[in-house]
Amino acid sequence: MAKRTRSHMAVSVRLAIASVFVTAFSATAPAAAESMKSAVRHAIKTNPTGLARAAGTRAIAHDVEAARSEFNAKIDVFGEVGAQRVDNENSLSASDNDRWRGARQVGVSASYLLYDGYRRANRLYREGARLDGAVYGLLSTKETVALNAVEAYVDVVRHRDLIHIARRNIDRHIAIQRQINARVEGGKSPTSDRFQIEERVFAARAVLVEIQKAYADAVAKYQKVVGRKPGRKMRIANAGKLPRSKEALVQRSIANNYSVQAAQKQINQNEYAVDAAEGEKLPELGVNGRATWGGDRNGSRGTETDVYVGLRLSWRLYDGGVRDAQVGAATARVTEARFQLDERRRDVAELARRSWNAYSDGRLRASLLSKQVEANKKIVRNYLEEYELSKRSLLDVLDGERALFNTRFQYQSVRAAYRFATFRMKATQSRLAKFFGVSAGSIAPTPNVENRLLNSGGDRPLSSQRFFNVNIEPLK
Repeated sequence: MAKRTRSHMAVSVRLAIASVFVTAFSATAPAAAESMKSAVRHAIKTNPTGLARAAGTRAIAHDVEAARSEFNAKIDVFGEVGAQRVDNENSLSASDNDRWRGARQVGVSASYLLYDGYRRANRLYREGARLDGAVYGLLSTKETVALNAVEAYVDVVRHRDLIHIARRNIDRHIAIQRQINARVEGGKSPTSDRFQIEERVFAARAVLVEIQKAYADAVAKYQKVVGRKPGRKMRIANAGKLPRSKEALVQRSIANNYSVQAAQKQINQNEYAVDAAEGEKLPELGVNGRATWGGDRNGSRGTETDVYVGLRLSWRLYDGGVRDAQVGAATARVTEARFQLDERRRDVAELARRSWNAYSDGRLRASLLSKQVEANKKIVRNYLEEYELSKRSLLDVLDGERALFNTRFQYQSVRAAYRFATFRMKATQSRLAKFFGVSAGSIAPTPNVENRLLNSGGDRPLSSQRFFNVNIEPLK
């Protein structure tokens, strides 16, 4: 009776566990095959982090246009109409003095700044450098999105491989369980062997549940990064040609990394800010013009026309030290930006070295673990044969199976990690998106606005192409 109850409970537990597997797997069941390239391209196209950065870049592009517009003339049109009463006996006749009249006036005024100490030019160049930095930042964000998509893809594939290993582990233990049951019923093994293998079967099933939960988390991360469910068939791509040495990787990363180039543009921005602040100490010279037409104004009857054109000079000789303080602050920001550039270079160099270490060490570990798996297979096979000959205990066989499972588990994890490191090496060089067919030009225009403004003199149109058009078109 006790044996039947135990068997019934075991069947119930197995059914419950199986239902958990089915529910968990169906909740994240993929719809179709998906290559790594397809996943990365979709992530770059749709990830909100990159889209938000693109919108911010477009906003800065409009700031550049606003700064360039400061070189244009300013034209105003004005007019007024109303009742006016003037009491001035010295200049008005008795018939005109101290009387209400319907005064009106319309006019146009224009001004054009000839010289301002190059403040406008330096502010424009600063905005151009800022836009270039934003473009580099956008490209860097896309590299980060691509790397996150690769990581999520590799993680899903890894967990699927681990689930496969866990299921094979269950199948092997069930096969051993059948063998043990036959030996116990035949009197070749003690009843305790049946309990030992039963405990190991449940432990193997529990491991699968744990891995299944981790897989569901990996799928959730994948959906967040890529924007859709993973495909039914997925395969980790080959990262292609890699640098020949660690130092070669470091040098390429520092030279090509978009975040380093964005930090360099920050220095340029602050240097232009220094020049603009210095320009505040210089005079302004401009041309002013005005033309007005009015009637019954200032107490006089009839119409009058007033036209004026002239030069205007303005020069603040003393402001209490405000401009000197602004120059000092801008200069300090240049120094700050230079140190930040150095810090960014060091961060990129560290990431490049760590990526190389993860790749080289992981590849070696994977090779050793692969050989260890083959050795464990032989051990398990021999242990089973010796167990049949009563030369080994069941515990030896189960420990061999556990060692085989653990080695297979480690091998898949290490192999996935070192393969991911190959893609991370491309990301440190800002070449990951390009590897998957997404060129920098399809994400944003060439970050060369600063030089184009310098070459154009700042106050002339750049070209017929609007350099601030950084809308991200659908990838093809």
